[in-house]
Amino acid sequence: IKKKEATEMSEHWKQDYNFRGTIKSSEEDWAFQNGDVSCSRGIKAAQNLRWNGSELTTSDEKLGKGVWNGTTASWEFYGEPFWTMTWQPDQHRFYCNKLVWKPPIHWIASDNNKTLKVEAGSGNGHPEGLSQEFQVTADCPLPVLLFIAMFRRTLLLRDEWVERNSRGYTRCDKVFLGATAPLPQLCANCYGDKCIVCGGAHNPSNRVE
Repeated sequence: IKKKEATEMSEHWKQDYNFRGTIKSSEEDWAFQNGDVSCSRGIKAAQNLRWNGSELTTSDEKLGKGVWNGTTASWEFYGEPFWTMTWQPDQHRFYCNKLVWKPPIHWIASDNNKTLKVEAGSGNGHPEGLSQEFQVTADCPLPVLLFIAMFRRTLLLRDEWVERNSRGYTRCDKVFLGATAPLPQLCANCYGDKCIVCGGAHNPSNRVE
């Protein structure tokens, strides 16, 4: 796709216009009409979301929201991006620039933007049972399709991340950022599992400087 065509496509996706149809995967069913997006099967069934042309908002701020600026999509919790992805028109994919927890995941779109698939080799270590392909009918902005494809995955990954950073450990002299605190905290260390920050500072042989 040429740069001009890519720009026009991004602007088209950014519009707030009437569209209707379905988004389906092996695990989830979604319907959309005139900007309203609802889930009838899958995690958070009966969840209602709203697309206004640049944001996909949820009915509960704890679930975060999707933000689209014309070239980059992100999912934010309380104003902080949990992941960001940039649309690469030459490769017809969303490239993950940032994912707070677990390795990045990239998505490949079909030529007609009706199918979104996980790129082979990406998304390793993510929770099992998540859909790898989503299909859409009718005219749905591709960023909306991406947000829906990532919705269940994002909530599960964030739950894992919060739980991991909330575990009780003894302290060491390493520093890390907690899941909820903006200021540095001492490292969560390591009776039982190997410490994810310092490698096990109570054992000199495991010490990571």
